[in-house]
Amino acid sequence: MFHNKPSLSFGNRIREVREKAGFTQEYLASELGVSQRAYSKLETGETQIKGEVLFQIAKVLSVDLIELIPQEPALTYYNYKTHNGHAIGHFIGDVEKIEELYKTVIASEDHEIENLKEMVSMLKQLTTIK
Repeated sequence: MFHNKPSLSFGNRIREVREKAGFTQEYLASELGVSQRAYSKLETGETQIKGEVLFQIAKVLSVDLIELIPQEPALTYYNYKTHNGHAIGHFIGDVEKIEELYKTVIASEDHEIENLKEMVSMLKQLTTIK
């Protein structure tokens, strides 16, 4: 019988990165424009973290979004007699969330690459004008 096996969730990973950076929950809450309690719920997993919020947190912490993604999907083990099927649901949800975030990161990076290519092109045009 297992209950809530400790695992690295999005909230735990954000807490680790925040603490490493030396920031308090109050500071991050203020930067995100939410209450400390609302921010705390993100770290404890009481509130689901959306992609755009992860982008904001990464910006405040001055890290790449990828650093906020857990190194492995969070698995929660439940007593199978009372919560049959829930562990699989949580695992699938985490995998889908990670996949969605990776796609978002890749799209963001692709957009940044296109912007940089445009800038290079403009700089080349400027240097040929002289």
